[in-house]
Amino acid sequence: MKKKILIVSYFFSPNNVIGAIRPTKIAEKLGNLGHQVDVFTYGYTENDCYEANESNYRRYCIDNVKKEQKKFTAPKTFKKQSPIMHQVKSHVSAYRIHKKYKAFLDAFIKLYESELYKNEYDVIFTTFGPICALQAGLYVKKKNPGINWICDFRDPAVVKLHPTLYKPQYFYYQETACKNANSIVAVSDGYLKRICRGRYSEKSYMIPNGYEEKDRNGFENKVVNDGKLHLAYVGALYFGTRDIGPLFKAIKELDQEGLIKKENIVFDYAGSEFQVLQSQAKQHSVDDIVVNHNRLPRKECLELQFSSSILVLSTWNNKGEEGVFPGKFLEYMLIGKPIIAVVDGGLANSEVKQVMDEGNFGVTYEAATASEDFNSLKAYIKKQYDNVINNGNVDFSPKKEVLDRYNYDNIIQRIEDIL
Repeated sequence: MKKKILIVSYFFSPNNVIGAIRPTKIAEKLGNLGHQVDVFTYGYTENDCYEANESNYRRYCIDNVKKEQKKFTAPKTFKKQSPIMHQVKSHVSAYRIHKKYKAFLDAFIKLYESELYKNEYDVIFTTFGPICALQAGLYVKKKNPGINWICDFRDPAVVKLHPTLYKPQYFYYQETACKNANSIVAVSDGYLKRICRGRYSEKSYMIPNGYEEKDRNGFENKVVNDGKLHLAYVGALYFGTRDIGPLFKAIKELDQEGLIKKENIVFDYAGSEFQVLQSQAKQHSVDDIVVNHNRLPRKECLELQFSSSILVLSTWNNKGEEGVFPGKFLEYMLIGKPIIAVVDGGLANSEVKQVMDEGNFGVTYEAATASEDFNSLKAYIKKQYDNVINNGNVDFSPKKEVLDRYNYDNIIQRIEDIL
């Protein structure tokens, strides 16, 4: 039976952010399956880069968005902030952002009361973050108790990076959403445990992020043929919370041991935190291998990654923050290149490591098992370096059955099962 579905997502095509991909893919594919899909989203983006087939759904956008944004300017130097100063700046920034979230929620409520409620939706699908998505779901569920609310969490609502002042509010909305939603969805097992805390097993589901084969179209999957090993990292470093230092240390030691020449390695970076990355590389005297591409539109980011030898993934696995599974990991599966995963934190055997090992995607360094993993990291870099120098390419044989698990053509069936 085909459903009338309302998707509420702050991030959506054509937003140039990784968080826009999941809701966009879900909208597209549910539309392909014959469901009537409407989407309410923020609408404006600085870079209209992520293209989607809008013939399969209708989009409603917040209509009071400023059409100009202040141009981003990277800091000239990176200075590690004191915890107090970091909290102060985080609260100021959060206050400004929450004004946008409130505008989003107000615009949604206004449109719902004037028009959307007439559509008599069978399902509302909300995706967190940010918090206004949960608030929208709670509002609709209160107005229409019989609607099937699927509450999707790309991330837990409460994480270490959130300013302390906002954590009680976020925790309240997460708890209330879990209580009132018909289905709770999270993108990793660790996230699901953190969100549900041992409850709601009868209505909770782990449905991961994914990739889609057609997104490879137009990109040539080959390494730059310059006789060098190209590593690439695209995205945020969260003020140094994501630490690629162990990788730079491994390159330094291999160079000092005469096993590689660091001038034959290029580390390509695209994002807004080059000074953070440069500082991490400088600690190990390899900052001269880092190339800054600044912030790039999605298409150019993909081109950079498709032309690289190895893709670098950085995340963490701490007590109370288990299950971190970056959306970038799924993009790397799409690109089809070897991955070096650097996992900070005090817990071993992260979900990232488990999938990396199961899929034969590359090598994982975990800070919790640094004494073992560091040598494996060095050996992997040396092996792939030799492959590039001697053969012009890297060695990569991922397991198809693991890749298929994260293909959106398979993932969407699991979403449809709970409509």
